[in-house]
Amino acid sequence: MSVLTTTAPLPPALPQAAGPACSLQRTGSLWQLGIEAQELTTAIGQLAQQLEADDEDARSQALAELEAALLAEEGNKQALAAKADATCWVIEHLRGQAAYRQQQAKRLTELSRSDAGRADALEESLVLVLTRLQPAATRFSFPNHELRSTRSTSVAIENETLW
Repeated sequence: MSVLTTTAPLPPALPQAAGPACSLQRTGSLWQLGIEAQELTTAIGQLAQQLEADDEDARSQALAELEAALLAEEGNKQALAAKADATCWVIEHLRGQAAYRQQQAKRLTELSRSDAGRADALEESLVLVLTRLQPAATRFSFPNHELRSTRSTSVAIENETLW
């Protein structure tokens, strides 16, 4: 079992925008943060265009909203970076688990083969001993187990005229 630790400091709390509040709310998912980043970029572009308005009040309002949107964008970037970093940690952790489990599977496969080989060798040895004691027997019964032995006899034909 491995314990994962991090040397990175915890991210600071997201800054709160002073002035007009931004209407976009963060839900926390990586996908949603990406969508919000795109929406903020679009909103910032539109607010920047409003700065060119002839009306002083409209420019002041646009400037205040632009400042709030820029602060929200910075907070969104920090949240997006933190969420992406956390997601990268999960990916790294899952890959590490997969590698560990693959090693364990390989180790268990080797142990299984070894155990099966030892069982086969022990069974052959037992059958050899039992058939020497009872050459005609092909079935051996014990209190908790039964063992059957099949013998195959190979015949070699060396007379080429039979072919």
